[in-house]
Amino acid sequence: MGKVLFGTTIPDAADVPYDDSVTMFGVDNVQEAIESIIPLVTETSKAFTFCSYNGNANAQRWLEFFNGIASDDAPITVIGALNIRAIVARTVASSATCTIGFYNVAPVTPVLLYTVTMAGVKEVVLSAPSPGLATLPAGGKLAVKVDTGSISKPHLYFTGQGG
Repeated sequence: MGKVLFGTTIPDAADVPYDDSVTMFGVDNVQEAIESIIPLVTETSKAFTFCSYNGNANAQRWLEFFNGIASDDAPITVIGALNIRAIVARTVASSATCTIGFYNVAPVTPVLLYTVTMAGVKEVVLSAPSPGLATLPAGGKLAVKVDTGSISKPHLYFTGQGG
């Protein structure tokens, strides 16, 4: 029901009315409002990650998160699972024809998580609702590689949630 503090009863959040006319959560007390917002906050926790290569990236070329270091040598390591929600892949040329793989390189043999296909285009934009396009498991190490074809000065970014 509430706690007594210095002789005054302090109500619990469930006992405090909530005006739902703005948020439209369908709740009538503060406790329910707090519980309703948790999934919204979780869904918005995102980060941009960039990778590129400053040259012509042919098949089997690992792209770089850090300038001059291939991503299989310097992968992005995650503590918790990372959901890749959107990917934007581009070239500086008028178009590229290639496939770009997102890999978990933590196992001895890298595991392909997702493939981006560019078929005679300058840019590809992909997204998917939760959980996303691919999930890098907890403890995973993400690296990105041109699997087939070639692309001039590739530059990619993706949004991830979790990690």
